[in-house]
Amino acid sequence: MSVKERIKEWLVKVKEEGRPVEVITFYQEIPIRVKTKLLDFDDNFLQWEAEPKLCLGVSDCGRLYFYFFDPYYGQKRLLSAEVNYHGSSMVETTFPKPSQEPRLNRESLRVKTSESLPVKAFVIEGEGKKEFKVWDVSEEGIGIVGEPGSLNPGEEVRLELRLPQGELCVRGEVVSAQPEEEGERYGIKLLIKENEKKLLRSYVMARQREVLNKIREVAG
Repeated sequence: MSVKERIKEWLVKVKEEGRPVEVITFYQEIPIRVKTKLLDFDDNFLQWEAEPKLCLGVSDCGRLYFYFFDPYYGQKRLLSAEVNYHGSSMVETTFPKPSQEPRLNRESLRVKTSESLPVKAFVIEGEGKKEFKVWDVSEEGIGIVGEPGSLNPGEEVRLELRLPQGELCVRGEVVSAQPEEEGERYGIKLLIKENEKKLLRSYVMARQREVLNKIREVAG
C-alpha cells in the first residue's frame, strides 16, 4: 500500500468518525494550532471546517500541517498541504504529502518583524557596512534578505543590529540561503553570549505580544 493510500485510509476513518484533527499553520512565524473537522476529500483536495484563527494563519502562511499515524512506520508523520481557498465556512487544500517543517522543531521562538517594531541589520565589511532587510528574529539567529550571492553558507559575518530596544554588534555564521521574491534570504546563526541575548529576547517577546493580540482579536 502506497503512502497516499495509507493517508486516504486514515482520512476515511477521520471523516466517518467525525473526530477533530489538530491542524497547524503559521501567522508571522508564530504557530497557530486549531482543532477542526474534515468535511470532505478526494484524490486531489481536502476541505476543512473553517475557524477565524485558522483562516488568519493560512492567509499568511499558505500551508496547513497535521500529523497522521502511519502503520507502515508505526509512528506519527507530519503531512503538509497547500491552501487553495479559505473562507468563512471552509478551508480547501491540496492532497497532503509527508513533510518536514523546521519551524515546528525550533528551540527558541522566532518572530517576523513588523513596521511597528522594525529591525535594521547591517553587515560590516571593512570600514563600511551594507544594509539588509530583516525577515525574522530569534535570540539564536536572524533571517535577512539581500541581493543573490551577497553571502554564502559557512561564511562568518559581523553584524550591526538596530532594534527598538537598542543596538548590538555581533558575529554570526551564514547557515542557509534560499531564493525570495526580493532577492535571497540568508539564515544567520548568531555567535553571542547569554547576556547579549537579552536585547533580542526582549524584542521577540514584544513582537510575540503584538502577534498574539492580533490572533485574539480575530478569534473574538
